[in-house]
Amino acid sequence: MTSRTLVALSLCTSTPLFGQKPLGAAYWDAIRAKADSVLIAEFGKEFREKHIFTPTDPLDHAVVRGNGVDWDDRDTVTQPAQWCYFEYCVGLDEASATHFTPMIRFTITPEGGRVPASMEPKAEWEGSIRCDGPCAFPFDIDGFVKMARQNGVRTRRKDTPWPMLWIPPDSLARSAGEERGSYELRLAQDLHQEGTTPTSGGGAWYWRRYRFAVFDPFKGVLLRTEEREVTYKVASGAGNL
Repeated sequence: MTSRTLVALSLCTSTPLFGQKPLGAAYWDAIRAKADSVLIAEFGKEFREKHIFTPTDPLDHAVVRGNGVDWDDRDTVTQPAQWCYFEYCVGLDEASATHFTPMIRFTITPEGGRVPASMEPKAEWEGSIRCDGPCAFPFDIDGFVKMARQNGVRTRRKDTPWPMLWIPPDSLARSAGEERGSYELRLAQDLHQEGTTPTSGGGAWYWRRYRFAVFDPFKGVLLRTEEREVTYKVASGAGNL
């Protein structure tokens, strides 16, 4: 079970206490604006506007008196939040972004500060990257498709890129205090090779083989090309993307 799943299971719906009024939209709008300021500070204003999007099903929530409250239920909350958690996606543009896979996750106080581990050891701070000045992508999707094809991966413009991956710093870097990682953009060519692999429980995994061009999207360089099988459990359709 992933940390996102555990967060989803732990959220509750808050009911206003008798005689108390909800905090109101202005309170929550101010916190959301603080979250936006975090993104601008990390990536730059233009990058935030062009390349950072809201996931299809974000696990955004507030923690109030030790209880998680789904962001969509904030209008019922009567007590100030201790901290709030937000998720965002990164994409080359709105059309090519994969809105179901958040890469940026962070937890902030209502004032916009980072939640210290002493307050919440599991507070998340993922998805940041070290840029020389404001972050930017040197190419659009067409530029990356062209580079992939020049390197033997016959992907097409109409093929949606696979979800970008945020690669966290390694343990050595983390021990030195580094928290900013790197990103990978994957463009795929379907090799039209497929099959099934039986499981010990009597089910089966369906697999399909792809050739990938993997880029550092911020530097605009090809990291590698690779071929691998992507598996999906036949019963559920869930893959190991």
